[in-house]
Parts: sequence; C-alpha cells; structure tokens
Amino acid sequence: MHCSYYKRPLLLLLVLYIGLLVCWYKPGPSASDISHFISPEPVCLQGKVVGFPAAKKKTHNVLVQVQQVNGQKVSGYLYARFPSAAPAWHETLLLCGKLKKPYSVALLGNFDWAAYLATKNVFTEMTVQSVQTLAPPAWPLRLIYTLRQDILATFERHFDRDLSAIAGGILLGERGEIDPQLYSNFQDSGAIHLLVASGGNVGFVTLVVFACCSLFGLSRKKTALAALAVAGVYTVLAGADAPLTRAYFMTVCAVAGYFLRRNSGVFQGLVLSCLVILLVHPAAVFETGFQMSFLATLAIVVCLNLYEIPYTWPRWVRFFAQIFLATLSTQLVLLPVFTNVFYKVSFAGLLANMVLVPLASLLMGLSFLFYIFCVLHLAFVLQWVTGAALLAFKWLVEFFAAWPLANVPAAAWSPGWVAAYYAGVFGLFHLRQKQFLRRVGTRAFGGDVAGSGIAIFLFQPPNGVVAQRVEQKRHFVPHRPRKADFGRPGPGRRKIGPRGA
Repeated sequence: MHCSYYKRPLLLLLVLYIGLLVCWYKPGPSASDISHFISPEPVCLQGKVVGFPAAKKKTHNVLVQVQQVNGQKVSGYLYARFPSAAPAWHETLLLCGKLKKPYSVALLGNFDWAAYLATKNVFTEMTVQSVQTLAPPAWPLRLIYTLRQDILATFERHFDRDLSAIAGGILLGERGEIDPQLYSNFQDSGAIHLLVASGGNVGFVTLVVFACCSLFGLSRKKTALAALAVAGVYTVLAGADAPLTRAYFMTVCAVAGYFLRRNSGVFQGLVLSCLVILLVHPAAVFETGFQMSFLATLAIVVCLNLYEIPYTWPRWVRFFAQIFLATLSTQLVLLPVFTNVFYKVSFAGLLANMVLVPLASLLMGLSFLFYIFCVLHLAFVLQWVTGAALLAFKWLVEFFAAWPLANVPAAAWSPGWVAAYYAGVFGLFHLRQKQFLRRVGTRAFGGDVAGSGIAIFLFQPPNGVVAQRVEQKRHFVPHRPRKADFGRPGPGRRKIGPRGA
C-alpha cells in the first residue's frame, strides 16, 4: 500500500472528526428522550422492537424505539426485559411497566452497564409487566425474523447447549445463554471474536455466491447483483450491527469495482464506511465492538498490502502465512483494547486463531448446510459430521485456553501509553518503508507538540492495579455483586482484585 493513502482527504477528514468526537462529544439523552419520564409510578408506552431479542435465563431482552408515553410523543430507545415470550422483530407494541435508569459503577475492572448502553443511545430500562401487540412487522421483516429463529431453534433441537451456542454464534452471532466457563475459555484462547457475526462472515457469504454463480456461468452483472443481494440478506439476518454494516459497505465497493473492472480500493471503502457510521451514530466511537472491528480490519488491510506473500510459495503455505499475518496484526492492534476491557492478555491467541479461524469458516458453511438438510428432512445426513466438527472446535478452544500463558492478568493502559503504543505499531507495520518512516518521524518529533507528547508519555505511567494513595479506610460497593471490589494491601494504597482474594 502506497504511503499516499495517508494523505487522502477522506482519511484526514475522518481522523479530524474522530478527534472532535473524542474531545467534545459525550452521549446523552435528548430533550424529548424517554429517560425524562422515569418515575416511581408505572407507565404505558408505545414503541417498535428494533433489535433481535436476546434469550436470558428468565427474560428476553431487546431494544425498543419509543414513540409515545401515556399518549405523549417522545423519542429515544428503551432496553426492555420481557419475562414472558419474546417479541417479534419490528413489531409495534404497547408496553406497561416501571422505568428506571441503568445501573452504573465506574470501577476499575467492573463492567459499567450504563456507559455501555449510552454508546447505543439508550438511557432507560423497563421490566415489562404487560404487553399488547398493536401492529405486526412487515412481511419481509417477519420472514427474515422467522428464518433466524428457525435456524437457532434447529441447532437447539439437535445439539446440546454448548454446541448450539457455538453454531449460533459462528453463523448468526447469537450465542444465547452460553455456559460461563465456555465463554471464559473463548476469552482466554483469544477466540471470543468468533462468536460474533463479523465482517469475515459477510466476505465468506459473498465469495460463496461468486463461486456458485461461476459454476452456472452467470454474467458479471448478474453475479455482482446476486452477491450484493445475498450478502445484504445475511447482514440483516445476523443483526446489521457496526462490523456487519462496515463489511457490507466494503463489499459493495469491492463488487462495484469487480463489475466496473477497476480497483475499488478496499482501504477507501473502509474509511468511507467508518465515516458514514459515525455521522449517523456518533456514540459508536466509544463502543468497544466498533473500535475492535475497524482497528482489526485496518490492520489486516495495511499488513497484507505491505507484506505480500511470494507467489512462488506453495498455495497451502501462502494460505497459512496470510492467516498468520492477519492474526498477528489483529492481535497487535487490539492489545490495548482487550487489556482495558478484560484486564488480561491471551498469548495463546496467535496460534489458536491460526487453527480456529479456518475451522470457524468451515463450521459456518457446514452449519447452514445442516439447516438446509433439516428443512428437507435429511438431518441424519449431516448431523454426525456437524456435531463432530462443533465438538472438535469446542475441544480446541478448551485446549488453547488451558495453556499457561492463555490468561495473563494485565493493568489498564493510560491514554498516553495507548498513543505511544499505536505509534510504535505503525512504525512496525512500515518497517520496509524506511524513507517514509524517516519523514514521519522528522515531522512528528520536530516541534513543541512532539515535546509535549513525549512529556505526557513519560510522566503519565500506565494505570496499574495498585492505584494512588487514598484515605486509610476500607471501601465497599453498595450494589449487586460484581467480580471485583476494593481491598487495602498496605499502608496508604488500595487494590482491586477478585472477590475473596
């Protein structure tokens, strides 16, 4: 990839816009948001279900776009918990219950639920006491929702809870109420991203459509249209969140280039999709999933363009070499994000992903093919093969999670050290372009701004688990039990660690 890519006006505009959002934008409710109607008394509101319901142990949780409260027009979103049956996607409902604010505990190592919902412009929760359907969804949306639910139900009927969660997570990004220990194993092995429908899924579907169209000898135009249509249906079927939307936008750019017989520029498509998403939903810049998706894709695009695998190598060697480069670049750029979210590092992820990523692609196709056979009442043909593949995938996750360096506790990083780290990764990616690095280094460290930046990096150490001096007393957290609380290891210091440690 030529260095002139970094001078493109669209990229510079995106960087400037992200800087403005990080410095001055803070997600908050609008003047007509539903959060202003929170009170001890129950309310009745009208709204439309805008997300797929997530099945929990006792409830089905879903996002609702609110339209009216007690007959008064309002706006905003609501996180609703349904104790009974799950509502249908894009169904208009009349809900009655009590509104409340999401709980928020801003502690090191503690998941801040309110901050997470704020990145989705949600500032209110409700436990639904009664529900009434006002209008069903339109038939195309109802068809997509029915298909999604039927696929997940098919997995649950033919496999146990763990295997059905893996199949649903890999194919549609819906893992349901997965076993906590299995979820922890996915984190420790560095494979948690495989349980989320990502851009790789959209690319896989697009390539399969291209392969099928080539077998039937379809024209270039028909192949492009078929690929866009099938990839679009899959994007909606899997939830159409930020990674999928970004991937589909990039697919549109790539397919348009294929149709026009010109290089559409994957890098330009990535930048444009990121800018469009942030213009529509600025709070996404603070969302962990959005950050991980775009950072990982950017690292893969840059690394695979700068370090091309020689064509003289055998095809299978080139395949695994590309997976190694993609995995290594992804692990490098996501290290600060993983550390500041999970407070641990998995050194097993590099090797684990080289094995699990190709197997996940195989499982995605095999799981969907198994569903097709079930519809045709031929489930017995693929049930044993699919079950064995899912079981092998689960065993490999547990195997890599059991490695000694699979779960290494790590301290959170300060903004200064994060910036310094990414500057180092940028230089590492461009080691082969020494003249470009020399120009960048001269401009970056030749002025007072660089001096100020170095001072920040040097005098702002990483946020360790042992924090600054506080008063000589023990602190308790007055909220529902979490995974961490305060302790006092020594005079004048405090520590956050596992409960009971």
